[in-house]
Amino acid sequence: MTDYTSVATRIASGWRLQCREVPGAISEVRRLDQADEAQREAIAFVADVEESSLGEIHLVVELEPRLSHQRDELSAIAAEASRLRSVESAMRAELVRDLLDRELPMRDVGRILGISHQRVAQIAKGL
Repeated sequence: MTDYTSVATRIASGWRLQCREVPGAISEVRRLDQADEAQREAIAFVADVEESSLGEIHLVVELEPRLSHQRDELSAIAAEASRLRSVESAMRAELVRDLLDRELPMRDVGRILGISHQRVAQIAKGL
């Protein structure tokens, strides 16, 4: 199965879609949630293949530069937030282990960390 990339460009009535790998596969949709189905149909028709033989359709949405920059910035922030959540989780687990190793009750550990004693038990179980 071959994957395809389609570029979505805003038009008055919705979105114009064009496949990069099969440039003749052009379609229009009102909403982006309709893009996959429309492009599958267009690619299959132009390439003369069965729709079921197509791989994934990757959608690239073209936006004006300012909006594209905002989207990219938001993606970078989300990636950093995800990384920080992983760091936080690892540090919390390490601190739970260290506090429990000192024989503190789970309720006290929860109070120290600002989480429930049930959450402390879940974290401890995963150690």
